[in-house]
Amino acid sequence: MSNLRKEYKIAVDAIRKQKKASIIASLRAATPKDTGEAAGGWAEDDGAIVNPVAHIVELNAGSSEQAGSRFIEKAILSEDGVSPNGIIVKNV
Repeated sequence: MSNLRKEYKIAVDAIRKQKKASIIASLRAATPKDTGEAAGGWAEDDGAIVNPVAHIVELNAGSSEQAGSRFIEKAILSEDGVSPNGIIVKNV
């Protein structure tokens, strides 16, 4: 791989890392808080942004009046330069 390609890859990877960190910060801020467990659950796992907290799906469906429904999608789509390329929220 040429030096230019290596530098490009390094730059793109840095931008992606920075954008994911920004999205995670936005999600933490948008997540309704009672104990803080759900807000603290946001993390990156193998390139995906995840929240393993069991009740995050119910919170996103609107179970909390603090954020209303679909706060996850709203937080992600409000980020500059983010456009969906598939599923935003996947229930597992």
